[in-house]
Amino acid sequence: MDGVENEEKFTDNLKSIREKLRVEPLPVQIPIGAGRELEGIVDIIEQKAYYYSQLGNKEKAKEEEYQIKAIPSHLVARTKKYRQELIAKIGKIIEQEQNEELLLKHLGGQELSATEIKKLLRQATLTGEYFLVFCGSAYKHVGVKLLLDGVTDYLPSPLDIGEIPVFSPQNKNKTGSVNCNSPLPYLALAFKVIFDDRNQRVTFIRVYAGKISAGSRLYNVNQGEIETVSSLVRMHADNKEKIDEIGAGDIAAIVGLKYTVTGDTFSEKKNPLLLEAISFAEPVISQAIEPKTNKDQGKLRDALERLKIQDPSFKY
Repeated sequence: MDGVENEEKFTDNLKSIREKLRVEPLPVQIPIGAGRELEGIVDIIEQKAYYYSQLGNKEKAKEEEYQIKAIPSHLVARTKKYRQELIAKIGKIIEQEQNEELLLKHLGGQELSATEIKKLLRQATLTGEYFLVFCGSAYKHVGVKLLLDGVTDYLPSPLDIGEIPVFSPQNKNKTGSVNCNSPLPYLALAFKVIFDDRNQRVTFIRVYAGKISAGSRLYNVNQGEIETVSSLVRMHADNKEKIDEIGAGDIAAIVGLKYTVTGDTFSEKKNPLLLEAISFAEPVISQAIEPKTNKDQGKLRDALERLKIQDPSFKY
């Protein structure tokens, strides 16, 4: 696939984002190659090319490995074009922010540093003015690390999020709001439940305030039950990394909870609070099934119950 065709495909993708999602895309990367010929990524901000060395060897690749090189000659003009467009839009951001120092630097034709550019792009991303576009292939282990770096550089941290409303368990009325600095022992939401390859129940949680430690006991407000955190882990695909503690803003998983389902809130028992409930769409497909034999009835019921635990929109 030649460079002209690659550029047309990339341009078409940007056009599709603009028309279908009705947002303003702003590329910070362009691909080197496409499809099976995808070799790496050009970082428009850093003006570097990242070539990935695990291409075509997905089974053996446990993590991304790449070499940083000069931008290939056939992409120099294209990179310059996208960078000029990016700098032009950053100029508008500087004017809106009324940053006199950066404005003088920009108007004087001085080069903005990568750190300054990222800071301005982050402000534009947080307000929804621009939507940054990254490139890559999870299948080929290309660009995933750089995308995760982008999450850190540009997306809001827990400190950027405003107050989160909390509700009374008795009448479901709003009783106040919390943030990550609220003086609570713990406040967390179970947002996903799965069963792993060992048939263990794994509950993903996000902590909104306080801390949760391995070995501690949590009160499930929705179920009215005490749960024990026997094992606290951070998930890396299907690998579990045991950890001792998580705090406000962190996401982790607890192995072995008995009663918790998706959408449940953990809060201290003497002063229980509820986080906003998760709304699930009503099912749109119905199907009648039956076991082949009476002996299979129990197995079928267990299988359906597991599906219900993992997917709250599933009913039987």
